[in-house]
Amino acid sequence: MNSESSAQKEYIITLLTEYTILKKKQLSVTKELQLWKSREELAEKKGEEGLKKIAGGKREALEEKLFVLTEEKDKLKRELDREKETSKSLKEKSNRGPDPVELIHTLQNLAGEDTELKNQFNDLSIDNELKRIKQEMES
Repeated sequence: MNSESSAQKEYIITLLTEYTILKKKQLSVTKELQLWKSREELAEKKGEEGLKKIAGGKREALEEKLFVLTEEKDKLKRELDREKETSKSLKEKSNRGPDPVELIHTLQNLAGEDTELKNQFNDLSIDNELKRIKQEMES
């Protein structure tokens, strides 16, 4: 379990690193997108159709890139949250120790239920109860 826990921690660290890188790329693309939007607007104001077309093409490409980065980042965030929850759940379970009811069932299954022995104990307890009642009646 320790190696599983260690592998899971490494996986979470890898996911977190990738998530952080994607956030930085997203921020960078957002800034560049704003720059090209302003260039496109400026070209339109100046009446430079050629420059506007170039800036518009660059803006569209950046919008598409931003969309893809956002989708990847959101997917990675969901996976990261899921892995963190799984890790938390496993940690809580290991801290609680074994489930007593599950342990009893396991021991019963390993030992097997000897019905004949149970019946003998039940008969013995019935015999003891009958003897006690008989003594009370005689007194």
